[in-house]
Amino acid sequence: MDRNQIAQTRPPSKQNSVMGILVHLIGLFFSLFGSGIVYILARNDFTKKNAQNSINWHIFLLVSVVCLSIITFTLGDVFDFVGVGSIFGIIILILLNALFCLWATFKALQGQEWIYPVAPRIVR
Repeated sequence: MDRNQIAQTRPPSKQNSVMGILVHLIGLFFSLFGSGIVYILARNDFTKKNAQNSINWHIFLLVSVVCLSIITFTLGDVFDFVGVGSIFGIIILILLNALFCLWATFKALQGQEWIYPVAPRIVR
């Protein structure tokens, strides 16, 4: 799938499993672990692709939050604006996580595999 292509549309069918739709909500509440378990157990291609997209996003999210946390605790004491900016960045990422997971769930309900923006393709 081309990186510039945001969604691959498939006609809704019985091939679209419930787990392929719910994997994004599972990822919202259980992050990388929930999506990873669904990916490992998935037998349906639609479920596997949606779980793969969710895992890629949550890996990016986890690495970003860890890096911003390290910046907050190391440079936040020296430069107040860096600490405040890092905390603001973490809050933005948490809000984007909720927004993206809900949007991906909506797209999956329509039979589409939605690729999370800015998330690198780590799991292929």
